[in-house]
Amino acid sequence: MREFDAVIVGGGVSGIRSALDLADMGYKVGLIEKTPFIGGKVSKIKKTFPKFEDVRKVLTDEMERLSINKNIELMTNSEIKECTGDFGEYNIKVIHKARFVKKMGDFFNKCVEVCPVEIPNEFNEGLDNRKAIYMPYPNAVPRLFAIDAEHCNKCGECVKVAGDDAIDLDMNDEEEDIKAKTIVLATGYDLFKPNGLYGYGEIKDVITSMQLVRMLDPDGPTEGKVLRPSDGVEAEKIGFILCVGSRNINYNRYCSNYCCSFTIKNALELKDEDQKKEVYIIYMDIRTPFKGTEELYIDARTKGLHFLRGKPAIVTENNNKIKVKFFETFIDKSIELNLDLLVLAEASLPSKDAENLADIFGITTDDYGFFTGNSRLSPIETNKKGVLICGCAEGLKDISLSVSQGSAVAAKISTMISNN
Repeated sequence: MREFDAVIVGGGVSGIRSALDLADMGYKVGLIEKTPFIGGKVSKIKKTFPKFEDVRKVLTDEMERLSINKNIELMTNSEIKECTGDFGEYNIKVIHKARFVKKMGDFFNKCVEVCPVEIPNEFNEGLDNRKAIYMPYPNAVPRLFAIDAEHCNKCGECVKVAGDDAIDLDMNDEEEDIKAKTIVLATGYDLFKPNGLYGYGEIKDVITSMQLVRMLDPDGPTEGKVLRPSDGVEAEKIGFILCVGSRNINYNRYCSNYCCSFTIKNALELKDEDQKKEVYIIYMDIRTPFKGTEELYIDARTKGLHFLRGKPAIVTENNNKIKVKFFETFIDKSIELNLDLLVLAEASLPSKDAENLADIFGITTDDYGFFTGNSRLSPIETNKKGVLICGCAEGLKDISLSVSQGSAVAAKISTMISNN
């Protein structure tokens, strides 16, 4: 039975930071990620606010360090099913789902070519398709293709190319019992799907913020060009609506925290790319709580982004234009915008696994579904000794705060183990 000083659940930026810090202190770490690849949502983002840093380059370096660290055992495509015991001796049952791919080789691009199954590409937020055998992007970790068990039709075409020693379509899920002194829940967050709001799901040229981010990525589905999904024409007049699904009694009452700053960053990217683009941001309030983000907001106004205060009432489509009607509360006047593309700043939600994991580990969640710490002065410790939380699993925050909590958890675990 494998034994660890810490088992970390979640391979996003906070989980990666916890794992690296603990490993650098000499602790044995098991990192469990339910998907076939680590990196979380940050791996989809090229630039981050407020300084437009290339966050993916830093993340790739961190993931590479993690993959070769002798103190870290990476378990992707794996989920925790049971946990018993207490601090110092937790007994955990893990299900390792079949990946079907056993080793890499130069033949995998050919495997992708011959695979007959195409499904919406979740990494690109459904803007293009991927095959059942895939790697989301070239520098993904682990550097090992995966086969989507849900959609693979077991036709065997990839096996003909790669051989039985590289791909085994008869591979089964495996169950393993492991021990851990401590547990870290770094399960991140999910994104609200605004189906039925402002034409999303009905009007092709109404998209979400994360879909726009994938468009803005030079390595993304549109190679950095912001194209209308309906006809592939580059959008020149673009609108944003903030708080879609947030601060709304019918959906989620809370503010999603980072969305205003994230939207302003995205809008500035559009404007900096092409000064001729007209960019409109429709908002209830602008909230810029992070260091440097108020300055980002001022910069956006200086550069000619249009900020309009109101709540859109009607979104329709006519003659390839998106018509957005609303009442602008500063000028007390009804406004109608004719846009090429409308971007919805979707709310962020607790991970859909949070409730189940809370039951497994015997910890609590708040009214919204996020894991709860012991107090405002002890946000990373839970009611269960030795079970700690960090990143957006604890509550919505920006990247730097998520990473900081990952380091805080590692330091706390070191203290707990040393004093035990």
